[in-house]
Amino acid sequence: MIGATAYSFGWGLPLVDIPLERYWAPASLLILLLFSAISYWNGTTVESMARKGEIALERWIEKKLSTLT
Repeated sequence: MIGATAYSFGWGLPLVDIPLERYWAPASLLILLLFSAISYWNGTTVESMARKGEIALERWIEKKLSTLT
């Protein structure tokens, strides 16, 4: 994953006049790498972490919507 992230970056220095579209692939690969590393040390799967994130987001949205009514 590190190799794929480095390859997709297009190597120039970060935050130099590069279109924003070139940052999506490396950013998504870095997030996936982070999830994979956490799952390796934590003993959980990426799928279960994503599900927990979905549930937390769903609860947050429900709370925000309930405050609107």
